[in-house]
Amino acid sequence: MKTLIKKNNFAAIFSFLFLTVISMSACKKEKQKQVAVTDTSYQVNSKVDAGMTKSGSKATATLSGLYSPKSKKLVYKVEFNAIEPSVIEFRNEKDAVIFSIKKTGTKYTSPLNGEIILNAENENALINQKYYIQLSSAKYPNGEIKGQLSAKKQ
Repeated sequence: MKTLIKKNNFAAIFSFLFLTVISMSACKKEKQKQVAVTDTSYQVNSKVDAGMTKSGSKATATLSGLYSPKSKKLVYKVEFNAIEPSVIEFRNEKDAVIFSIKKTGTKYTSPLNGEIILNAENENALINQKYYIQLSSAKYPNGEIKGQLSAKKQ
C-alpha cells in the first residue's frame, strides 16, 4: 500500500511541475508576440494642395513623418510654399481639429518640425488613413490647402 501511495504522489507532483512549465512557456511566447507588434513604426506622408479645398490656390506643402506605436509619438516635418499660414491643423474625417500646430514667433516658417503624442483612438485613425492636414490663411480662413495623411508600415 505504501508503494502505491508513493507512486501516486510522485505522479501527481510530476504532472503538476510539467503543467506549470508548459503554462509559463506559453505566457512567455505570448509576451514576445505582443512586443513584436508594438515595435512596428509607420512612415507618414501627405501631399498638400488646393484639390480638397477647391480654393484655387497655387500653394503647396508636403508632410513627412514617422509614427511609433510604442512611444505613441508622431514626429513630423511640414514644408510649404506660396502660402502664409495663419493656422495649421491636423483634422479627422469629421473635420474636427485633432491638433493645432502652434506658431513660434509671429508667423509659421518652412520647414516646420514638431511632434504629437496620440491616444489610442487617434492612433487608430492615423493608421487607417482618416486624418488630413489643413493650412489656412487670412484669405482662406476655412482652409486654403489640405492633404490626406498616408501611414505605411516600415
